[in-house]
Amino acid sequence: MRMPYLPQGGISAVTESIGGLWLTGDYENGSLAGGLHLGGESPALCQRRAPRDEGKYEDPQAMAVSGGRLAIIRGSRVIWDGADIGRVTEGKKHMAVIGKRMVIFPDKKYIDTGTGALCDMEASVSASGMTFEGGSIELTEGQWPFAEGDGVEISGCAEHKANDLSLIVRGVEGTRLRFDDNVFEAGTESGSVEVRRRLPGLEVICESGNRLWGCEGNVIYGSKLGDPLNFFVYDGLSTDSYAVTTGGDGGFTACAPYGSHIMFFKE
Repeated sequence: MRMPYLPQGGISAVTESIGGLWLTGDYENGSLAGGLHLGGESPALCQRRAPRDEGKYEDPQAMAVSGGRLAIIRGSRVIWDGADIGRVTEGKKHMAVIGKRMVIFPDKKYIDTGTGALCDMEASVSASGMTFEGGSIELTEGQWPFAEGDGVEISGCAEHKANDLSLIVRGVEGTRLRFDDNVFEAGTESGSVEVRRRLPGLEVICESGNRLWGCEGNVIYGSKLGDPLNFFVYDGLSTDSYAVTTGGDGGFTACAPYGSHIMFFKE
């Protein structure tokens, strides 16, 4: 900051930084011992703007903010930017923002913050008459709700049980779902087969490093990089999903990012 001219002294200017709030008592120059109603960005401090009402909500369960817009879970109603966009089950919720998705657990839903739509995080197709070739599955009708890079589980194959696999989608071409070459026994299943992209039932969640992290029981999960819809993609890449089983009794009660680490808590 620029100081006034002081003829008695030899210092004409002092450069100082704001060190933040110190509660230890061992203060340094530029640190704050306390503060109330302050705002602004370093090195400027000013009085914080007066608070204002965003709205009045009965029985709010959770809230989160993305891009300056507010999401509220009120009972079973999901309110995004003032509009009622859908329903979830009643009860305690956990919310986190990753990219343009605001996820809601344990319901496994997300708000698309670009369109304002409430969407399911999981996706599945159950149908009879699926035709398996060396590296693809063909539907008799309909479309696949998956994208390239999704991890899916195939179950219910009766005529060709070896086709019950967990695989990574390599492409979607209308009614054809492509995988790596020569992973299937060729043939058509007369009964119902399910292809599903599933998520773990995360009990606590947080976002860190462009991944969604969470815990189910004693297992810690991390989503695929930048993709909170995929927790079971293992392709030998640095962007893969992550999972580890931990010891100790009881489930996790919370998780939170701290610098480049993530802290997981139990009772």
